[in-house]
Amino acid sequence: MKPTIKLIVVVSLVLIAFTACNKVLQVPLPVNEITEQSVFADPGTISSAVAGMYTSAFHTSSMSFAVTEFGGYIADDLHSNSTYAAFAEFEDNGYTAQDQTIETFWSSIYQVIYTTNNIINTLPGSTVINSSLKTQYIGEAKFLRAYSYFYLTNFFGNIPLILTTSVSENSSVKQSSKAVILAQVIADLKDAETALQGSNNQTTLATSLAASALLARTYLYTKDWANAEASSTAVISSGQFQLPTNLNSVFLRSSTESIFHIATDKFDPATLNYTVIGAELLPASGAAPNDVVTSELLNAFEPGDKRKASWIGSINSGGAIYNYVNKYKQSSPPADADSAEDIVVLRLGEQYLIRAEARAQENNISGSVADLNVLRTRAGLPNLPSALTTADLLLAVEQERRVELFAEWANRWFDLIRTGRADQVLGAEKPGIWKSKDALFPIPYLEIKANPALVQNPGY
Repeated sequence: MKPTIKLIVVVSLVLIAFTACNKVLQVPLPVNEITEQSVFADPGTISSAVAGMYTSAFHTSSMSFAVTEFGGYIADDLHSNSTYAAFAEFEDNGYTAQDQTIETFWSSIYQVIYTTNNIINTLPGSTVINSSLKTQYIGEAKFLRAYSYFYLTNFFGNIPLILTTSVSENSSVKQSSKAVILAQVIADLKDAETALQGSNNQTTLATSLAASALLARTYLYTKDWANAEASSTAVISSGQFQLPTNLNSVFLRSSTESIFHIATDKFDPATLNYTVIGAELLPASGAAPNDVVTSELLNAFEPGDKRKASWIGSINSGGAIYNYVNKYKQSSPPADADSAEDIVVLRLGEQYLIRAEARAQENNISGSVADLNVLRTRAGLPNLPSALTTADLLLAVEQERRVELFAEWANRWFDLIRTGRADQVLGAEKPGIWKSKDALFPIPYLEIKANPALVQNPGY
């Protein structure tokens, strides 16, 4: 991580942790902010609160970059070449319940959930905006709450399900199972899908189709193959998105593939027209990158795969060659407006992969192969044969997800866990280091200390 960004990120995350670590589920509004009553009594401040919800989720929260980096280290996408010790412990699966980085990760995302709960529960009582705008704002809040819970439960397993801002209710809440959390994610996304109908031309905010895309992913994770296929088909068939043939344009602001992206020119003036994750992954001129592509990922590409040529960069530093993730091309404000990049949260390529996996599980071999071949054609690879067994096809899906979604939102990490392949794959790649317990983060010690009703994950 570059020192200036590291300083900004670490200081901001430490401040978040210090304000929230004792009772993260009871987060009050900061004393220097307007009161809750004032926020919901004025249309302008309501609009600002909704915009702030996005900033909280993707800039001041750990979700701004940590999901991708942590997931990349824990799995087999990234090797930390940084002197920052906290990153090495993720790569070596050495995280503990006392880890401040884990505490910060937990607490900052729960603060996002607090913000969404505040809007969901308080906005219905406001009399200063019309019902359609209320419906829209609440739909956006439910989408972001679902997104936050999706990541928390996939990293931590059983976690508290907090749907209110009540201090008394939240102070001793017990954990809910991952199945219950994901059921709530699905319920929120269904509500958002309905509430946001007609909003699909605005991809920098939560929309109905963004909710459908995240629903498709969540159904895949819960092994609801029929609904995973239906939701991904709704996105693919909408006609709103297209796969650009030029892989270098996938992560541009102007990308036709982006289903939901965070505009860096609106929500974070500190990273105007470039992304935090781009600045994290790209090396400085002549310097070794802080995040190096692993040999496992480098060797996963078939000969001639354009994704390797477009999305993996290399640099000679001190006579050594380093490979780095080159999906995002900008680490500072670009001079050319056409090169502006946004944080791509959901994109069309994943929807083809979701549908391919769901169809394989439903024994629709030809349909699954057809979806994989859409992405393989763009990557310059030959079509897969249609006569594959289900087992071979599922491995082909895993392979395509590996080389299409690497270093994006912990996809590789979650894939290995949800398919039960982590022990086999990571056990072989990290002999003597990987343990089955590493599939979940520990519940932070400070959270258990504050709320004894919480139960630690096994092995910690």
